[in-house]
Amino acid sequence: MPALVEFDTVVLNCADPEGLAAFYQELTGWGVVHRDRDWVWLGEGASVRLGLRRRPGWQPPPRPGAGTPTGPDVRISTLRRGTRELFAMGASLPEFQPGGDVWVLLADPEGHLFRLTVDG
Repeated sequence: MPALVEFDTVVLNCADPEGLAAFYQELTGWGVVHRDRDWVWLGEGASVRLGLRRRPGWQPPPRPGAGTPTGPDVRISTLRRGTRELFAMGASLPEFQPGGDVWVLLADPEGHLFRLTVDG
């Protein structure tokens, strides 16, 4: 069955699009497609783009607990090394960690959640 849709763009609201773009550029290696005062679009050469939109007064979502939705999966070769490198880039580790030894829940510098999973 052919796909009904194809993902094109994921948009994250944030206080500082340029700062968050720097984090995601280092994470993904994606180039900037467009930038202006309120937006940075990443994804040059990628099949999906990431839009970072300035929202005055934006606050990070509450820290997760049981039943809280997380976010996208980011694959890496080793959790320990990947987690350490992401901390150095500005990611943080929420106290709630439902992934056990399989995946780690992290937050980007503005508090958006994502799962760090092992490749393979």
